[in-house]
Amino acid sequence: MILFFDTSALIKKYIQENGSDFVDKYFQQASKVIISPVTYIESMSTIKRILIEKNITIKQYNQIKDDIIFDLEYFTIPSFSEEIEYYSVMFIEKYQLKSLDSIQLSSAHSFKSDIDIFLTADNKLAKAASNEGFSVKNPLIIQ
Repeated sequence: MILFFDTSALIKKYIQENGSDFVDKYFQQASKVIISPVTYIESMSTIKRILIEKNITIKQYNQIKDDIIFDLEYFTIPSFSEEIEYYSVMFIEKYQLKSLDSIQLSSAHSFKSDIDIFLTADNKLAKAASNEGFSVKNPLIIQ
């Protein structure tokens, strides 16, 4: 099964929180994982925020960071391209997505015919992805 993870879903692989078991289940079924070229940056921002909020220790932060960097080798990550830029702007105009969410959706769009499931915990992005024809799963919603 080929899966696309946006950052809000992917981070649940590294931070134990609501939806983590759901994400783990899908990772076990994945033959290929696709992420956006901005996912690493967003993930680092998220775990740094969690550290600053004192919800993880510096040791946990460093371990999570190492785990993410290690896993990047196994993910398919499209290069930022004119096509991704074009569709990002289009999705902003069409759905009023935030800039990084539009890059997430346009990255998935570049693999649209391959992706079996688009995973996101962001409701607005989920709706836009569904409208674009993706089968969407939200780890925060029991299905």
